[in-house]
Amino acid sequence: MSSFAVVDLGTKKIVAAIARPAKDGGLEILAVQRENSRGMGRGVIKNLREVKHILKSVIEIAERDSDSVVEDVYINLSGVNADIFTALGKTVVTGETITRKEILRAIETAKRITIPQHREIIHVIPTRYIVDDQEVEEPEGMFGTVLQVQVQIITHLLTVVKNFENCVERAGFYLKEFVLNQVADIYSLVNDEDRELGVMIVDIGAETTDVALVLQNEIHKIFSYEIGGKDFTNDIAIGLNTSMKEAERIKVKYARLFSDTEEEVIKVPLMDGGERNITSNELYSIIFPRAEQLFTWIQEDIERAGWELKATSGIMLTGGGSLLSGLKKFASSFFNTMVRISGPRNTSRLLNLDDEFTSPEYSTFVGILKYAQEREQFDGKSSSGFLPSIKNALKNIFGKKSGG
Repeated sequence: MSSFAVVDLGTKKIVAAIARPAKDGGLEILAVQRENSRGMGRGVIKNLREVKHILKSVIEIAERDSDSVVEDVYINLSGVNADIFTALGKTVVTGETITRKEILRAIETAKRITIPQHREIIHVIPTRYIVDDQEVEEPEGMFGTVLQVQVQIITHLLTVVKNFENCVERAGFYLKEFVLNQVADIYSLVNDEDRELGVMIVDIGAETTDVALVLQNEIHKIFSYEIGGKDFTNDIAIGLNTSMKEAERIKVKYARLFSDTEEEVIKVPLMDGGERNITSNELYSIIFPRAEQLFTWIQEDIERAGWELKATSGIMLTGGGSLLSGLKKFASSFFNTMVRISGPRNTSRLLNLDDEFTSPEYSTFVGILKYAQEREQFDGKSSSGFLPSIKNALKNIFGKKSGG
């Protein structure tokens, strides 16, 4: 079975794995390589040459470690500038029973909608099937005359998509699939109970935060914000007149989103070579406004979306930024709901995946692996629930490239 690359390309780090399908439907991880990212900013490419170089380097090192050569790449896209909406498709059943080809034809008709020229389809997710006005979970093999399908279509800015495609191709690889960060997080984190009750995923990265509202088989809404862990670091650097390196160290070691009754004294090296002492509560007062700003934006958006947190299983915090001390307690108080910090939970059948990748900072990476596992396993077959883009399946059946 052919190997391929899975890449989580962020502003702070890039993680690449070489993987191949296992015989039992799982995914065998042959090698993983991590490097500091370059040329990215707020989830988009800022320097194509730098991103191409680091992407090519990290995949080639993983290739050498795995003694393999790959062509295809699954890579993530930030949720910034992404949009999601619902569409309906319909087809007449020509034979006695519904075939996979007819399912894909119905999905293809759902995609025949007008979208702005500056946007590109990156995911088509079937959420409901209806056979002769009867809702079913899996239509393949059923008797019926008319098949309808409801899909969720996720689009992204065309310029962002094309720049990523160009970058992958210039690095010497073929872009097989994009995976939106929110979709990857769903694959990595959400279990059946969360789907049934509903859950809000808040993935705090280095420079962006991606939010997904998930209920049953649907992504209710997605949001993204240009705020991440690096902004807390920047606030500390400016507020204390210290370097970004020292601000990051202080954030990791001392910063916490709650006030101390017993204040700790922190020595801060200054930019001019001097030094000053601050208290832990002074540090809290610097980072508090940024957390409040982010959560206020999220609160306003979920209220507009009609999302009732108290009627769901609460909030799942993930991403490297979720590890800020006290963030869970602060979020629970702010939203008045249950909050969990979670790393990847759905790691079954990811063979040879090290335990270190259960940290929240790797949720998106593991989600892309799970996405690729399902995509390679089904290879164009139909299934209900959260599905990867059917771009390649449509290409195989209709003889053309569809979607992103």
